[in-house]
Amino acid sequence: MRLALALIVMGLLAFAVLSRDWVADLTGLSFLGVRSTAATNLEGVAQSSRPSFEGITRLQTKVFGGHVRVSVGAEPKLTLTKRGRVEVKTERQGDTFVITGRALVRPCWRCEVSVDLTVPAGLQLSLETSNGPVEVRGAVRGLSANTSNGAITTQGTGTANLKLETSNGRIEVEDAEGAVEANTSNGRVRLRRVRGSLRAETSNSGVILDRVTLGAGTLNSASTSNGSIEVTGLSVAGGLRVEGSTSNGGLNLQMPGFSVQQDKTDFTATKEGAVMASLRLETSNSSITVRP
Repeated sequence: MRLALALIVMGLLAFAVLSRDWVADLTGLSFLGVRSTAATNLEGVAQSSRPSFEGITRLQTKVFGGHVRVSVGAEPKLTLTKRGRVEVKTERQGDTFVITGRALVRPCWRCEVSVDLTVPAGLQLSLETSNGPVEVRGAVRGLSANTSNGAITTQGTGTANLKLETSNGRIEVEDAEGAVEANTSNGRVRLRRVRGSLRAETSNSGVILDRVTLGAGTLNSASTSNGSIEVTGLSVAGGLRVEGSTSNGGLNLQMPGFSVQQDKTDFTATKEGAVMASLRLETSNSSITVRP
């Protein structure tokens, strides 16, 4: 009888421990020191602060599962949103402000770290997340953005060079005056009012170049597969040579001021000038359109 009672007690204790661990994994409650409530942890816990950017010239984020949104403004503000059993660190490394997030358990169910940040103008940004979008608004010194399964959008970044890479998400760039590199798959690339140089690449979706101005002597390209390429309002500081090719798709060319040679799937268009820029357009299984 005593043995049976002992076994029952041990079973109840084991169940209690397992239940505690199971609830902790689902809600973020943990006897390891992660403090939260079941409701707030599943919904996301937001913490705001006003960090100092005095002497800071660079910003670096490396988080996961959520978004990174950076805007330029007079009053710096940082909001971190955490979900699940995660840890977030903010620290200064020389002239760099660093934000990192990591999971405390593997696998980490529904875990995320998201960043909303207002920063001074003119910073060099290196932004990384996964399974979430990246957004940047305002003048920066330079931008490298990397995510997966999320979009990348920028607006009004000034003369900064932009290097943008994602997968399964679109890339949208508006009002940029530097070199733009945009690379994705299964998502559209749209560059609007870009002045400088560009390289846009995707697959299984389209590329749109809207009112872009190519710098004199620059090398530029836009390519996709199984998606169309549309160029509207193209201008150039000097001369320009445009080459395009497609397969299983048509050519719709309206290029006043250019000398155009074309056949069914390929074309070359030239506008003479002192310093020639070039633009290569390439797709498959879809069309190429160039119009004023």
